[in-house]
Formats: sequence, C-alpha cells, structure tokens
Amino acid sequence: MKKTNFLASEIVNTTLIFLLFAICFPGCGYEVPEIRKWEPHDFVYEFDAGKVQNPFDVKLTAQVTRPDGTEFTALGFYNGNNNMVIRISANMEGTWFFVTHSDIEELNGHKERFVCIGNENSAVRGQLLVDSDNPRHFIFEDGTVPFISGYECDWLWSIDQGNEDISITEQFLDKISLFGFNYIVMNVYAYDTRWSPGITSDYDFGPPLMIPWEGNNFSPDHSVLYIPFWEHFDRVIYAMHQRGIIAHLMLTVTNKIVNWPEPASEDDDRYFKYVISRYSAYPNIVWDYAKESYYTTDIEYKKNRLKLIRDTDPYGRLVTLHDDDKIFESHYDDLIDFHPDQYHLETRHQRALEMREYREWPVMNIEYAYEHGPGGMDDKLFRGPVVSPEENYRRAWQIAMAGAYSTYYYTYTAWDVIRYDHTPQGYSYLKVMSDFFNHVGFSRFIPAVLLPEFSSLVNDSEGYCMVSDDNREFIFYRFDSSEPFDISILEITPGYEAVWIQPYTGEKRAAEGLDTGMAIPPSDWWFWRNIPIVLYISKL
Repeated sequence: MKKTNFLASEIVNTTLIFLLFAICFPGCGYEVPEIRKWEPHDFVYEFDAGKVQNPFDVKLTAQVTRPDGTEFTALGFYNGNNNMVIRISANMEGTWFFVTHSDIEELNGHKERFVCIGNENSAVRGQLLVDSDNPRHFIFEDGTVPFISGYECDWLWSIDQGNEDISITEQFLDKISLFGFNYIVMNVYAYDTRWSPGITSDYDFGPPLMIPWEGNNFSPDHSVLYIPFWEHFDRVIYAMHQRGIIAHLMLTVTNKIVNWPEPASEDDDRYFKYVISRYSAYPNIVWDYAKESYYTTDIEYKKNRLKLIRDTDPYGRLVTLHDDDKIFESHYDDLIDFHPDQYHLETRHQRALEMREYREWPVMNIEYAYEHGPGGMDDKLFRGPVVSPEENYRRAWQIAMAGAYSTYYYTYTAWDVIRYDHTPQGYSYLKVMSDFFNHVGFSRFIPAVLLPEFSSLVNDSEGYCMVSDDNREFIFYRFDSSEPFDISILEITPGYEAVWIQPYTGEKRAAEGLDTGMAIPPSDWWFWRNIPIVLYISKL
C-alpha cells in the first residue's frame, strides 16, 4: 500500500512539473531536439559583443531542470563571432528544461527544452566517479568498474593544430586504445620544454601553432582567449570522449616555458573559469590544478584554485592535485578526490600502500619511469634517466599489486616531441596487464600484506600477492619464474581453477598440483629465469 501511494505521489509530482513547463514553454515553436545521453550539446545565443568591454567577462547561466525535477546551474562561455554558448550534457533520459539568466538583454530569459535519449556508443559510460561502495577504486556512471591504464601525453592537443581534420590525433588515440590505455594525462596548455627548445623535427609540437590567448607566449593578452585554440581543443576532447578515454586535464604546468597569468588575478580567474565552463559538460573530464604542483609553494593559492574548480563545475567531475609534497598534511583532504603521485624510487610499492592507507581514496602513480626509444638506453628526449620496456613494466606491476593505478611514460610521446608513428614495446606489455585485471576485476582485490591472515604469502624479496574481497581468489606476482613457492596456508582442495601467466607475452598455462601446497611454475618456462610470472588461483 505504501509503495502504491509513493508511486502515485511521484506521478502527481511529475505531472505538476510538466504542467508548469507547458505553461512556461508554450509550444516552443520548434522541434524539440533529441540529445544522446552523456553527449555534450551546444545551445548558441547571439548578442552584440561590441557593446561590452570584454565579451569573455559576460555572465550567462542556465538554470537546468532534469526529468526528476532536480536542478543545477550551467555556465555559459563566449565563443567568438558574437556568440555565447551554453554547453550541456544530460545523464538521465527524459525531457529536460532550462532558462537562461544574464545581465545582457539578448541573452536573458531564453527557455529551452530537449529530450535525452539513449546512447548507442558502448564506449561512452558517463562520468568517472569514486566508487562509494569501494572508495579506493573508480566506477563509471553506468556502473562499469574500470581498470585504469593511464598514458601521459602532455602536448596531445597540439598534434593537428590548424587543421579541421584531426586524423593524426584520432589514429594515435585508436592505436593506444587497442593496447588498453583508457586514461590520458595531458596539459590544457604548455608552450615548450627547456631540454628540447624550439622546433627540432616534424614531430616537435612545442612551441605549438596556437596558444590559449591572443598574442604570443612571450606577450600574451590574457584578457582575450584565442577561440581557434579552443575550437581545436574541443575536437580533441570529443575524439577522446567517443573512444571512452578519460582526459586528465592539468590546467597549468609550473616547470615548462609558459607565460601564465598572474596568480589569483582577474586574468587567472578568467582562464580557470573559461576552461571549466567550456569542458565540464564532457563526462570524460578529470580536473587537476597543475602538473608538478609542488613548484607552487603557496598552499592557500592552490586551495583557492581547487575550490574555484569545484565551485565552477556544475557536474562535479573528479578533482585532484598532481604530486604535492604536502599531500599528507591534510591541506587538501576536502578538496581532492584521489591522489596522483610522482614517485620513481624502488620503494614505489610501499609508497602506494602508504597512500592507500592514509585515506580511503584511489591512488595513482602517474610518473614512475620513462621508457627509452627504439635505439636503446641512449635514445631519449628528456635529459633524465630512462628505463627499458621491461623495467617500466616491472614498476607498473609493483604499483598494481599495491592496489593502485599507473600511467605509462614513453620518451617520444610524453612531452612536446610526439612520435605518434612509434609503437613501443611497452604497449604490448601493458595490454597484457590491463586485459588480465579487467578480466579478474582489479577493484575486488586487496594487497595481502594488509590482511593478517594472508600476510605470510608476501615476501618483498620474492614478489607480491593480492586477495579477493571474498578470500577465494589470489593473484601472485613473482619476480622469478623458475622458483617454486609455498601456498600451503591456502589449503587448496581439488576442483580449484588456476592459471599461470607469462606477463610479457600473455601466454597462459593451466596450473596443476597446487593442492600439494607448492606452486611450481611450468618447467618449460624455466628458461625465463629472473623473468616474472603471474599465478591466478580461484578456490571452490
């Protein structure tokens, strides 16, 4: 009876909402547009920009009403040619309404409605969130739980600048997607690097063709945004969105050659608000105040920028702060959703465990090694040390076995030199890892070292172990594929399922004889001595 009354009440409330909007939006006079779920859509309004001092300071908002009657306020942005834009994405099927508000008469009081329909693109899964039921991991809005396989490409937006066709960018995105990468860490803007200044080859995109403001990097007009830069950036973010790739946007970068606005100035605020107003409607966005934020020593300023991001973004996209050394002093606890670390030392596994235990949040190490080019250890761009593909991959497993996520760095795509035609060895290695963790469900596993009853399975000199949340599945990552190891405390009985995996090739082999209490890798794999091996066990 209570359920019937509840449903009746909801029907009455919904009917009242539609009657109200039928009065407020009489006929609308045009065909109501259909917008696919999670697809950004632009509503464009003309005004005389010449009558205002700076059109980039014009305030335009839209009070948006969802089908369930809840509301939020979307922010407009100036897009040149006397056009203001309200960019909206809908996450709920049904009829949506909004009303614009502005001090500019031509922009005020526009009433719109549209219908949100289903999205047929299976790669589009809505916003990336922290999983409230499992807060050390992520979840998409549609309920999909991903294994995040990150990729750093700071100058991605610069590849096809000046071209309507962004086919090179799209081909690059398609390629890395095939290898399981679903998360790109990138700058909104950076001008050049100090170790490779100027245009050194056809693959060097720093300095870029366009910058975010009128003028040039050495004499920019920070009061006027350069629209062609942002129109191109739109195309790049949309291409990532269509492929289900998250854009981890670092709004500033503090260790590259960039002439940024004065911190906390009107120009600084304008830049931050413009980026957020223009891109918050894309569900594949994650906000990051800055790359290497520790170069900014003013903690209060960083907190101010993080708060500005949260206050400006009506969609509540995830917010973070790259590698601040004050992260463990509680300065940012209520302002960031997860921690992207930068940690190269051999103790990176322990470091990830410590970050996990500091707070219930997802942990990433988004800068832990730079893989060398095809010419070997001397083939590199950055002046610092590089590692082999195998060493890079070993570090990725160290991080994953601590229940954290990692981001791949390749010397010829991480910074302003982007060899998009390269297919480094690390691609295929990391695809093996992402395929495996997507298959078993990475977020269900806990490092065994954190579980007293299973901590004896871990010996840091030999490898790592993870245990599923129901204590029935086990993942072992062992440093040496020729060494047997003791698993007797698992008390495995006949009928278990288990498989050995060669992590470089992905080759699999049924694991037998585990009920004896010893795990003995396949003898014909022993030539892989000092090469790691993975064992996955599922008990009955």
